[in-house]
Amino acid sequence: GFVPTRLHRGRDLFFIALNGEGRFGAASSGHVLKTGSLVFVPAGVTYYYENFDKIGTRALALVGPGWDPKDVHLVAGPKPERAGESKVQIE
Repeated sequence: GFVPTRLHRGRDLFFIALNGEGRFGAASSGHVLKTGSLVFVPAGVTYYYENFDKIGTRALALVGPGWDPKDVHLVAGPKPERAGESKVQIE
């Protein structure tokens, strides 16, 4: 599966991979995400997720300030791997 390229203009995101494996891409970089990985995406940075796991991937997403579905903006075009400098941190 694939989570289309999107951004949150007014919210920072933290993703914690609970299980599964895939590619998390944001700004200019893409990284393999595995169980236990932590990702920080600052507000205004485009990102996507491509699942590699046959069963699927589960993740916990923390959003701040509080969640607002009106702040999710789908971005047309290709994966953002060459869109600019990466500000995403993956542990």
